[in-house]
Amino acid sequence: MITTIGRNLMNDDSVHGTADVGTWYVGLIDLASYTTGIAAGDTMASHAGWIECTAYDEETRPEWTEGAASNGVTTNGSVVTFTISATKTVKGFFLASSSTKGEAASTLLGTALFNEGDKPVVDGDQCLVTATLSLVAA
Repeated sequence: MITTIGRNLMNDDSVHGTADVGTWYVGLIDLASYTTGIAAGDTMASHAGWIECTAYDEETRPEWTEGAASNGVTTNGSVVTFTISATKTVKGFFLASSSTKGEAASTLLGTALFNEGDKPVVDGDQCLVTATLSLVAA
């Protein structure tokens, strides 16, 4: 789901001609404290229904290396890998404009729950994420 702030950013960048973010980073959504879920109004500073999972070995959020858009869809060119550092259950992922884990001042482009459901992980597991953005015509 593209957040409202993410849609505004895409419109400002593509239509209004303001500076784009440039690089997006993937973060994980933790099942712990997951209540009301993901919402269009979520921001990195305010997302009451979920928390970020920072229990992975990488020092920063991994970069999302997007491929070229085709038929209104953009998917990362290579899988994003998280090396898990604790026993957790991961619910989904998000795209943010900052690589800093837990950082709340960045832009939240969008959120998604895993298609296959929650992912239990333990220390040493790898969590592989493919993020696909699809802009649907109204």
